[in-house]
Amino acid sequence: MSISTFASARTVFSDSFSGGGLFSRYEVRGGCRECFTQRRGLLTVTNKRGRERRAELWAKRRSASTPYNEDIEWRFDVRFTKAPRNKFIIFWQTNTRPFKGPDMMLTVNKGRIRAYLRNRGARRGYATKNIGRLRVGQWMDFKVRFRRHMRKGYFQVVLNNRVVWTYDDGPTTQSTHSGHRDSRTKFGLYSGSSSRATWEADFDNIRIIR
Repeated sequence: MSISTFASARTVFSDSFSGGGLFSRYEVRGGCRECFTQRRGLLTVTNKRGRERRAELWAKRRSASTPYNEDIEWRFDVRFTKAPRNKFIIFWQTNTRPFKGPDMMLTVNKGRIRAYLRNRGARRGYATKNIGRLRVGQWMDFKVRFRRHMRKGYFQVVLNNRVVWTYDDGPTTQSTHSGHRDSRTKFGLYSGSSSRATWEADFDNIRIIR
């Protein structure tokens, strides 16, 4: 994986692997480099056994001097440049431990967009909802906000300038303790396809909400 320098508040990520050529290209706009884990960088692309590719954004407390109960918000667009054969997944997960699956995820399979919400109550599993269709070359616009303490979230999906789905995790609650140092929320893009399917992601307006 190659990462360009953080010049002019813009970072371009690209990933090449033996499975064939340039898989995807990411462009991150915004100068909030310190908003995310320095060890991982703004965006991480991994190649697992040559088959799974994943891009993750980790929202984390910037430093010990930064107020912990602050909100982080960004918007991004995703589109397919080729038709995917397998599922394309967008997931949002709070800092649940141990890991038991994403708290929320969107899947795109054969053009159909479906939302999965994790049920934390007595009935375990996921509640599903069909929210639309996506064509090749069409952009999906997302707005994501992690509320204070990184335990609440707001997620909105827009297709053709129309809000097709909104997920709100409820009102913010102030924690009684400062939280663990590694407390964070994971938000990522994932493609489980080993085919020629490619996608692009433009991340914009990354900012801290005081």
